[in-house]
Amino acid sequence: MRVVFYGGRHFNDVHGLYEVFYKLFRGRGMAEMYLTDEPGAPELLARFGQEQDLDVRVVPAPWLLFGNRAEGSRRRVLLESAPEMVVLLPGGRSVDHMADISAAAGLPVWDLRELEYIIAGDGRQIGERDVDQDELLF
Repeated sequence: MRVVFYGGRHFNDVHGLYEVFYKLFRGRGMAEMYLTDEPGAPELLARFGQEQDLDVRVVPAPWLLFGNRAEGSRRRVLLESAPEMVVLLPGGRSVDHMADISAAAGLPVWDLRELEYIIAGDGRQIGERDVDQDELLF
């Protein structure tokens, strides 16, 4: 089974991630993982996958080529990998957008966005910026 994990840059609940990972690995036969190159949950999940000898593929966002549109490009690459499931972790608007396009593609989505993550005093995710998806960096 090929699974895309998306979001979770500031999510570091190791116990929660182990539960998700092993439900997919042992329960669903996950053999391939597609992840972003962000710190937090993707970094931990990559380590879990490598320890179990899974095919772990990290998909970076091409920031130098596309500026702020790079995240959209990465989402397309992740969905073009033909996943059998998308797992959404806590995050901002980009995770919401991934939820929408995954559902539109007819993919099963395991939505874990309600899990606790590090938040700033105003309820926004640390590091989250209000950037229009079409805004160019330069």
